[in-house]
Amino acid sequence: MSTPTASRAIGTAVLLGLTLAPFLLGPYAVATLSRTLVFALLALSVNLLTGLTGLPTLGQSAYFGVGAYTAAIVAKNLTDIGPLQLLIAAGVSALVAVPTGWLAVRARGVVFLMLTLAIGEIAHSAAVNWKPVTGGTDGVSGIPPVVPLPGMPALELDGLVYFYVLAVFLLLLAAVTRLGATPFALALRGIRDNEPRMKAIGHPTRRYALTVYCGAASLAGAAGSMWVSVQR
Repeated sequence: MSTPTASRAIGTAVLLGLTLAPFLLGPYAVATLSRTLVFALLALSVNLLTGLTGLPTLGQSAYFGVGAYTAAIVAKNLTDIGPLQLLIAAGVSALVAVPTGWLAVRARGVVFLMLTLAIGEIAHSAAVNWKPVTGGTDGVSGIPPVVPLPGMPALELDGLVYFYVLAVFLLLLAAVTRLGATPFALALRGIRDNEPRMKAIGHPTRRYALTVYCGAASLAGAAGSMWVSVQR
């Protein structure tokens, strides 16, 4: 069996297994699988920076948290429509990443790693101490169940929430996979493999790094929104 054929067969089997999971597993296992898909999205955002661009990060939890709190606030005060929560959470996370990323991408290697760690610690401190917004260590309660699309009923059951999370995960995974086949992704691999040469031939590597940094933050924020839909 050729490698592409084997990959397609494995992908089909995994997709089939994920689709059938709510019919084969109990509620606890399904809820755990939903959380697993959320963290897979977060890992995907890390891979954009570390795997594709060569920028090791310890700060994606900051943007995950920004997205989660944004989605929770939107769900309680604006709308229970899941895709709207996700888009707003992803957008706010990207906006927060602009100033923090502008600082971080000026460094490389261990310095970049430590800057992202500091960003994550600052976000954690803000989440604990900004109680009027975040609830501190008590968290945010009273979040309504997510509605997948306008006019549809709210998703109360774990299995229905799982299908919503799975659909979002597959869409975002497809988008990231498509990104990996673009010329921009080739430029990011060039930064990872030989940034001085990329600069020498005229590529604005710092601008590229900031762009992917904000994109990865947006994806982490989307994962945070999904976490709210699962955990409420």
